[in-house]
Amino acid sequence: MTKKILLRLIQTVAVLLPFVVIIGMVAKHEHIFLKGKVYRLKTAPFDPFDAFRGRYLRLQYQGLNPLLLPKRDEFKTWTRGQTVYLDLVEDKDGFATVRDVTAKPVPGGSNIALQFQWGWEETKYIPEVKKDKNGKEHRTERQEKTGKYQISFQALPFARYYLPEKLAERAEKAYQKRSAKHPAVAEIRVLNGTAVLAELTFDGKPLRVWLEENEAKQ
Repeated sequence: MTKKILLRLIQTVAVLLPFVVIIGMVAKHEHIFLKGKVYRLKTAPFDPFDAFRGRYLRLQYQGLNPLLLPKRDEFKTWTRGQTVYLDLVEDKDGFATVRDVTAKPVPGGSNIALQFQWGWEETKYIPEVKKDKNGKEHRTERQEKTGKYQISFQALPFARYYLPEKLAERAEKAYQKRSAKHPAVAEIRVLNGTAVLAELTFDGKPLRVWLEENEAKQ
């Protein structure tokens, strides 16, 4: 093989490699979408000026980020960027709640791989009234540990809901109007520790369908 042919081969591989990677990522996503276990998560209200970022809706989830769990000594040993595993379980209403987060996968668990960001002991502030030596009352607060530990993660893999740009403004208005009293529900699919966002629903209907039906009634 001449140097010229070898050079052309290297150039061809360099050009094709990004496409191969992208195709592999899409194929993996579709496999999870088809085979993954479905979990339904309630979203949390968002700052109305910060929900939309271009062509995607940035989602937060009730009780998930930060996550509140009973304090364990191992939490203090975790470092930023460390991979930890989120285990979800369905409640009686069919919504996913967090059962635990661990440093190693749990047999039979959902084991969603996330990156640890920060952790801290939860503290509550209790109002008090104290009297000084002259008998004058002063309002103050005392701190008390709750026995809980708050954990935050780096970007959740199911925190972005992409949609066509032409739907962005309509979806934004609907999301802002409803999120406080009627939170949207995100359906995610989990397979082998990887989670993808499959759909965002209002009243049990995909967002796009809900928008079309409600605009038709107006």
